[in-house]
Formats: sequence, C-alpha cells, structure tokens
Amino acid sequence: MIRGDIEKNCFSVLSESSAAEVIVDLIDERFSIIEVAGGYLTESASFVKAGLLQRLPDGAQKISFLSRDEVDRQALVAFAGKLRQTGKRIFIHKAFWATSFVDNGQLLDFEKKDFYARMNDGLVWRYELLSDLLPEAAVLQAPADSRVSDPAHRWGLAPFHYVPSYYDSIRAQLDLN
Repeated sequence: MIRGDIEKNCFSVLSESSAAEVIVDLIDERFSIIEVAGGYLTESASFVKAGLLQRLPDGAQKISFLSRDEVDRQALVAFAGKLRQTGKRIFIHKAFWATSFVDNGQLLDFEKKDFYARMNDGLVWRYELLSDLLPEAAVLQAPADSRVSDPAHRWGLAPFHYVPSYYDSIRAQLDLN
C-alpha cells in the first residue's frame, strides 16, 4: 500500500487487472496527507508504523482531511478523468462514518460522534463532486439506519466497520450482469 502511494501506480495496476468493475469509496481519505516535493503522500497507519514520518525532508507539510478542500477538489477531477479512461464499469460506494454502535443489542453513540459527523460533512461534497464528474457511475449507499458500527466486526470496532445489514444492502445494489 505504501509503495503504491509513493509510486502513484494505482491506474496502471487497475488497467492491468482483468476486473470489469471498480468500486470507489472515499472512507480512507480520512488520513492526513503530507505535501512533499510537489506531491502528496498519505499518512496512513502503515506509513507511520514503517517510520517514514521521521524520514521526510524539511519543508514537508501535513494537511488534515478537514482542511484540504481545494487539494481534494483538484485531485478528484484528475482521479475521475483517469478512472474513466480505464474503461471499467464504475460504482461509487458512498461510505460514511458511523456515529453509533451496537452493544448487547443497545444502540450507543461513539464518544467522538461530533467529530465523525464533521468527517461525514467533508465526505458529502466529495461524493457529490465525484458523482457529478462520473455521471455514468452507479451509486451504492446503505440506508442510514444500517450505518452502525459492529463490535463483532472481523477488524474490530471502528466507525467504518459496519453491522452485517450494511454490507447486505450494498451487496444487493450491485448489479454485475
């Protein structure tokens, strides 16, 4: 994942893939980015764990998700154009942060519910722009009442690890015929 981010090779990998479809969601855009040498790197957990933060040159600048609207606007325009060129069928999965989770059958709010709501606000306009740029894309979105986190999720409790009904809803919307 880190190598792909540094090499910016996702479109060559996608073009070489035999898959006829591509599903895009923006939930991983939650990470800060680092501006360095005229480009951007993602400050993912893997990037940090690999010790790459300490190896950045002087002048590298961290930019959080909630403060990079113009950078993302330009990036989404370029991304949509390159995605269209792959010739793949495109699905936009509108994934948002869950602000609540289920615990012993009870629906509880996350402590950081307000922060998660702000992150969702940032995702809304990004999804709208991507949908406008790719009108041919099918949009996948689960009902709001299934956007709930599941503590039993195989990757653990997080605001983007949902209850099974969420995934069932998305799966039902996929038309791969």
